Amino acid sequence: IKQRQVVRNFKNGHAFQSLIREYFDFKQGDDNGVERPKLKMKAVILPLSEEQAKMRNRLEEMYDAKGADGKPSGAAPLVSIGVQQMMNISPALVKEGNSDVWKNFKGLNELGDSDFVERSPKIKFVANSIAELYKKHQDLKPGEPVPGQIIFMPKGVDYIQKVKQYLVNSGIPSEAIEIMDTKTKTSPAKDPAKKAKGLSRFTEITQDFNGINGKCKIILGTDVIKEGVSLNKYTGIAYNTSIDWNPTTEVQKRGRHHRPGNQLKNIMWVDTLMEDSIDSKLYQKQGEKISRINDIFKNTGSSAIDVSDINPDELKYEIIKDPERKAKLVLQEESGKIRAKAKEAQSKAFAVQEILDDIEEVEKDLDSKNEDLKDYLIEAENYQEYRKDYNKYIESDKDISWSWQRYSNDEILDEQKRNIDKTKKEMSALKVKLDIRMKQLERKSLSSIESAKKFVEKSQKQADKFHEESRELQTTKKDEYIAKFRKELAEKEAQRVKYSLDEIVTNHVNEVLDMLGVREMKKSWNSLNRSRITIYNFLKS
Repeated sequence: IKQRQVVRNFKNGHAFQSLIREYFDFKQGDDNGVERPKLKMKAVILPLSEEQAKMRNRLEEMYDAKGADGKPSGAAPLVSIGVQQMMNISPALVKEGNSDVWKNFKGLNELGDSDFVERSPKIKFVANSIAELYKKHQDLKPGEPVPGQIIFMPKGVDYIQKVKQYLVNSGIPSEAIEIMDTKTKTSPAKDPAKKAKGLSRFTEITQDFNGINGKCKIILGTDVIKEGVSLNKYTGIAYNTSIDWNPTTEVQKRGRHHRPGNQLKNIMWVDTLMEDSIDSKLYQKQGEKISRINDIFKNTGSSAIDVSDINPDELKYEIIKDPERKAKLVLQEESGKIRAKAKEAQSKAFAVQEILDDIEEVEKDLDSKNEDLKDYLIEAENYQEYRKDYNKYIESDKDISWSWQRYSNDEILDEQKRNIDKTKKEMSALKVKLDIRMKQLERKSLSSIESAKKFVEKSQKQADKFHEESRELQTTKKDEYIAKFRKELAEKEAQRVKYSLDEIVTNHVNEVLDMLGVREMKKSWNSLNRSRITIYNFLKS
């Protein structure tokens, strides 16, 4: 693993924008007079299949999974989100893991990886739309080149050949469909002349797709086409089957066909989203993130600019359907945040109290050392006096009792001096330590011992208050949150997609044909007829 520094946000956004403008004359293509086709952004919301709905409910239960220690698993929600992303592409991509999270979720995908396309509303929508547009364009505009279509499939790449086979079975010529993946990057071109020039299969497909009269009209691409390749000469529509956590990746994808040189006036980008799932929430967050990135190159916007990837933690509760489970987890989250505040307040109190305790201990040690020093000084002073008396007796040649002999020993005097010096050094070290502790209080804006004691008392009261709020939240807000989430769920159910997948495909393809101008003559004829009827009725009256 290589550790690298990554800029995730800018607190002073305006200063950063000024820096960007100083060194970069950045302009969007449309602002700089560069001609690009008009891009229509579209999000198609598809209903979950019955199989996906059952999987989703079980994956939602995974939020309650416990680890080996019997405690709730912090990884469980993120595992669930990751699996739901794969399930939204196709249930065939759901694979069980080996961690404790999966202990009670065996048999989630009983059909394995069979019927990758057929079990996926998302892939079926994209494939059916592509096939229907291809055939309708040929019927309505015989002899004219069919606009290019792209599928971005960053996940499920091992099954991309099955998507091609499904399109072939739907009536699309095999030579009109090409796969662009890592293999085509390294494989040589099929055409002998191009192969002789050292061209890769990847470049060969790109050239054929960009040629208006080329055979290739449909590209099935993995992550290798998200950047560094132009697929834009006559491309009308691109489908995105999986939204990336990094917003810049989504911007790069759209640039494959929305760029100068595209001969079409109008093109479309389609994000395919599964209804009421991680897809729709991630799509919403992507829009917010991309707008913030765009703010970098504008002279307006917030002073704080966040360009980080989307955090899964921001979404993990939004995609839960069960009102009671959602209320429980949201309350746990909110309660946890309050407990974190309590912990922070208590930590501050403990930190200052630790300093106060240390100060008290140092002051006691200083008092003790001070008493020791006094005793040593008195002892030394007395010793000096007795030694003087001893010397007088020696000079007078008087007999000296044995008890006075100790005052003739210089070692005792030296020992007393050492004790005095040692105690003074220890007191100096204690004073330095005391000074350090007092400066620590000053750095916390506490000017005295008394103010520090008041701070500890206040912080501890705050911690107790937060703990009480956390306990009350769990008991008083539960019913309110359940009612709120039930109401939201009922509103979502009322807005649920009412059309069948075939109807969604037909309506979508007709919209694309209108955008490309293929049905323009038909629309004009209808408009002319309506005008004639209006005039006839007017004259008749």
